[in-house]
Amino acid sequence: MTAIWTLVGWVFLAAIIDLFSRRIVGFALSENNDTKLALSALDRAVELRHPAPGLIHHSDRGSPYGSDDDVKRTAGLGMRRSMSRKGDCWDNAVAESFFSTFEFECRSLHNFCGLNHVQEVVAAYIDGFYNPKRLHSTNEYISPIEFEIASALQEIAA
Repeated sequence: MTAIWTLVGWVFLAAIIDLFSRRIVGFALSENNDTKLALSALDRAVELRHPAPGLIHHSDRGSPYGSDDDVKRTAGLGMRRSMSRKGDCWDNAVAESFFSTFEFECRSLHNFCGLNHVQEVVAAYIDGFYNPKRLHSTNEYISPIEFEIASALQEIAA
């Protein structure tokens, strides 16, 4: 999760990233940094991906991810939980990299009025640029969506 300052206070962004393609598969925004926010992002990811049981859901040790509700939801979805060890920030490097990129390419360019404004800009950034167009070195310099398509086509051809 990351915090975004607006003219009326903080807004928090939670994002779920597919480590294979670096695609943001779920995100949510709220004026509260809580379990509900984390679960909203997870719900969006599940709705998009319909993951099979056994998926590994990695997070940091923030209280939303250690809550009873989060433990119950991930278990109910058949997910295996993985958390960074205390003090090991590099365990969450992909998420930190995304939030750094988001800061540089999006957040720093706006003076946000409030939650609704942040929602519009973040949705346009993730769904209109980051996932379909932004080139990633990890993905052989193609976008996350293009990488997923190319990988699926390769698998079909094999």
